[in-house]
Amino acid sequence: MESKSDKFHRLAEARTNRILDHITSLSKLANTAHYEFSQEDVREIFGAIRKELNSANTVFEKALEKTRKNRFRLGESEG
Repeated sequence: MESKSDKFHRLAEARTNRILDHITSLSKLANTAHYEFSQEDVREIFGAIRKELNSANTVFEKALEKTRKNRFRLGESEG
């Protein structure tokens, strides 16, 4: 049976590689011989990507924070 960690690594690698492939595909739109775009178009595209990346990062950080907060450790009192 696959562990939770192994499953995470398998899926994270596949999904990350798929995202990287899509970014490579997106960058091909910068070829001005075939496409026309404005600075505003570029700002909107990368703004949307940054926003989604920040959101995903926040989800991971909150999950880690929740795990850390639920742990008791002697000598690490908040006070």
